[in-house]
Amino acid sequence: IFPPFPEPFTVEIEVTNHCNAKCSFCPHSTMSRVRQYIDVEKYETFIKNLVSVKKNLWMNRVSGLDLFPRIVFAGLGEPTLHPQLTELVRIAAREVNTFPTISLSELSETS
Repeated sequence: IFPPFPEPFTVEIEVTNHCNAKCSFCPHSTMSRVRQYIDVEKYETFIKNLVSVKKNLWMNRVSGLDLFPRIVFAGLGEPTLHPQLTELVRIAAREVNTFPTISLSELSETS
């Protein structure tokens, strides 16, 4: 009944490690990595590779659905700070279910 080996159910992608929040529980303030954004071309290549894996996933074949893996924009950064977030979502959403994890701090009533 189970797949012969573990398969990805969810893939978390850190599109940026920039963050404007100061959450007390988060280790972001002590992070020593350089603050940066994911490169759109490298991201697109990753998504294309993920799609090729997705077609062969046991979960999708057995269920007859095309749901896995799902992409979650998460990590030690705020995804809405990526200047090309709309393009990143567009690239992934063509082929993969996407779920951003955001703080909503960049949204306003007029957004």
